[in-house]
Amino acid sequence: MERLIYKAFALTSPGRWTIIGALFPTVPDLSGPSLRPHFLSVLLAGLSGLASSVAFAALPRPIPDDAARVKMTFSSASVVQVKDATLQLSPGAQIRDTHNRIVLPSHVSGEYVVRMLVDRNGQVHRVWILTPEEAAAPMPKAPSRP
Repeated sequence: MERLIYKAFALTSPGRWTIIGALFPTVPDLSGPSLRPHFLSVLLAGLSGLASSVAFAALPRPIPDDAARVKMTFSSASVVQVKDATLQLSPGAQIRDTHNRIVLPSHVSGEYVVRMLVDRNGQVHRVWILTPEEAAAPMPKAPSRP
């Protein structure tokens, strides 16, 4: 216990490196200008990482062009209401919220404007809950099939 008190005192007092050096000879002395030349490179790396994350956040979400835009009501964990039809969610269904995070079907309730994809069995497989800007944007033109 006494050694811990000395260690705490040594880390907070002026002249701490002489005390630390005496008590703990394996602790390196980093108090000098040894880290100062790296400050600018660390700062530039942090700013470039911040700039790239801001640029990535500005990209539109990758929603397939053939995903239909509908009003969907989530009533229970595995059933959704689209227009007058009741559809099942597929076993591997993904629901993405307005921040493009995958959410559990049990955590979504209410009516939303969404884009959705249906699998071969007629079950809802992918759902993207749209932001107001995405809902107001025109639907992309589907590529023409030859």
